Amino acid sequence: VRIEGRAWAGAVDLDRVEFSADNGRSWQPAVLGQKNGPFGWAPWHFDWEAAEGTYILCCRGFDKEGRSQVEASDDAFNWGSFGSTQPQQVYVRVDRT
Repeated sequence: VRIEGRAWAGAVDLDRVEFSADNGRSWQPAVLGQKNGPFGWAPWHFDWEAAEGTYILCCRGFDKEGRSQVEASDDAFNWGSFGSTQPQQVYVRVDRT
């Protein structure tokens, strides 16, 4: 299954994007494309070998300055999603077909 997204780091270039299918316990490199302008977004994708089960998918980005998104934490949860740099979590259940 191809998982796709967009990453943004403002005027700084992106270094990499990582994908996790286990809520951030382990990370794998995603394929990162080019930004669509000096302040643009960059496409990324990860080809995930999904097996039957329940997962929490997330990704995190790193810029060329070495900065990354913060670790997920209830202490820093931002209910309005304004200014939050925590990775979003997507809950997924994969069933047999």
